[in-house]
Amino acid sequence: MEKVFELSVPEHLRKKCLLVIMGSEGRQEQLLRTDQDNALIIANDCTEDFESYMYDFNTALQEIGFPQCLGNVMVTNSYWRRNVKSFHTLIDEWMDGLNEENLQSLSIFLDAKAIAGDENLLLHVKDYLYACFDGYTDTLAHIAKSALVFDTPVSHLFGFVYGSDEHKRELDIKKGGIFAIVHGVRTLALEYKLEQTNTIERIKELNNRGLFDKEFATELMEAFDTLLSIRLHYQLKQANPLESNNYINPKKLEKIERDLLKESFKVVNTFKKFLSFHFHLNMVM
Repeated sequence: MEKVFELSVPEHLRKKCLLVIMGSEGRQEQLLRTDQDNALIIANDCTEDFESYMYDFNTALQEIGFPQCLGNVMVTNSYWRRNVKSFHTLIDEWMDGLNEENLQSLSIFLDAKAIAGDENLLLHVKDYLYACFDGYTDTLAHIAKSALVFDTPVSHLFGFVYGSDEHKRELDIKKGGIFAIVHGVRTLALEYKLEQTNTIERIKELNNRGLFDKEFATELMEAFDTLLSIRLHYQLKQANPLESNNYINPKKLEKIERDLLKESFKVVNTFKKFLSFHFHLNMVM
């Protein structure tokens, strides 16, 4: 991506902007093929219109195998291509009304990772973002509550809980476990103003900060790694892995994988309880 960026943007402008990747790319947790999730931060003193350059960049990425983002989270979208001051305004808008759309945009941006250009531009934007949350524990709690939206697909007797209709013999491993860990850890990273974007690295740093004890941090990392691995192994067994969704049939897994999956879901439930206690989510409407 850095090379494509260099080929798409004139040299004298590369120090006036910063390409960032976001989402699973920004966390370095993408599996198989991934679509484009990127943004462009422009220096306040730059008046150049980057639209044509970003169109070339976007087109080149498609040609080498990165499909467009269905949600249009790309540098070709002016919403994700703006200067530092405008990003500050955008953050204010997110904070003023944390509806589902704004919360999703905020979550995407929290995983932003610098790729090419002036990395200080991302630091300026994130410093402003962190400052906006100083003392606003109720807002953090509102964000953290999203980690509890989906039920963990395991019963009190530790049997699997399946979906309905066409997925009555399957469970959604992303909604059921991966999302809770990613989003919960991401919210804690926001609270502690961590520079890491990778979920495992965030957990390690939260442990270093004393939020998690070493035993629980290890369990959480192992659970996350297990969920990702099982999803990947299951998808690779499908007829067309690139078009696989996040549903898996536990009965098609090896016994050791089923046991590891159940243990991972137990850890997810423990983590959800931690989030509820930490952010007082029982008080959040």
